[in-house]
Amino acid sequence: MSGFGIGLVTVSVPMYISEMTHKDKKGGYGVLHQLFITFGIFVAVLLGMALGAEPLADVDTALTIFEKIWWRVMLGLPAFVSILGIILLIFFFKEETPYFLFEQGRIEESKAILRKLNGTDNVDEPLAALKEAMEQNEAAKKNSLSLFKALTIPSYRYVILLGCILSAFQQLSGINVLVANSNELYKEIVGKETMTKISVIMAAINFIMTFPSIYVVEKIGRKTLLLLGCAGIIIAYLPTAVLKTLWKNEYIDYISIAATFLMIISFAMSYGPVLWIYLHEMFPSEIKDSAASLASLINWLCAICVVFPSDYIIKISPTILFYVFAIFTILAFLFIMFFIKETKGNEIGTSPYITLEERQKH
Repeated sequence: MSGFGIGLVTVSVPMYISEMTHKDKKGGYGVLHQLFITFGIFVAVLLGMALGAEPLADVDTALTIFEKIWWRVMLGLPAFVSILGIILLIFFFKEETPYFLFEQGRIEESKAILRKLNGTDNVDEPLAALKEAMEQNEAAKKNSLSLFKALTIPSYRYVILLGCILSAFQQLSGINVLVANSNELYKEIVGKETMTKISVIMAAINFIMTFPSIYVVEKIGRKTLLLLGCAGIIIAYLPTAVLKTLWKNEYIDYISIAATFLMIISFAMSYGPVLWIYLHEMFPSEIKDSAASLASLINWLCAICVVFPSDYIIKISPTILFYVFAIFTILAFLFIMFFIKETKGNEIGTSPYITLEERQKH
């Protein structure tokens, strides 16, 4: 049930942000989605730390009163946050997006939201963009342009494939392996207690380093930020893997910990937030919802495919993982450089990959 809810949020929140934001500010506000995800991870790590170290397997230790209460707090807090979210959405933040209102024929309500978002009474231009996007969507519905039908059309299939590959490469960078297995990776180097503290610092950095993207993504664009992030991840992984192969000493071990921090910084500033912005800007309106959902599904499937085998590979040699993730990130860099187009400043519902004539044709 939790996974079902998270799956909906993964798609609906970036979609809502993209439809509720001025075209010149979509990137900055889109980053907030990832920013608060990393904040949630950081809070979760801190909540877990309060329990302290787990009891030894061969010791039958009774739970303290604090432990009996605290594990219930840890499960209860997400439930409270969800209930609070429902209350806020029903009673306080009731506005639908201008795109949805226009689609429902509620033109005046759509105009009112556009005036609020644009800070002006003259909303002819964004309204015309909404009308054009909606007309394309309506034409697609009349012609039964479902996701499966779109996959049979070369131009649509191409952009859907690009979105899925881009989404897959985010997980193939190994971010979730580092988050899930950081203790296992480095506990022999610095000891278990110290590694737990380092894991908390990693979660904090993952949160803090998402902030710069809010300002950078609209200045340099999505593609450039993705390329810079991939370059940082490669620099973190590849030299460390080579050094660990050629020499084995404590200094190299500490370099590998530093490399992990560099990887998290690079990811938090680029691929982490930018993917979710890009998925809602690259597809034309007639397939945007279903195509973005498919790309999100691919993202979660790749997370499973990466995290589970890594549990076993770490026990053999963590260096293998560094090589694997470095190779995937190099492929991601080349893929972004040669196949991905910039979407900064695009009107809602348009796509740099499919011309208006091509869309009208189908």
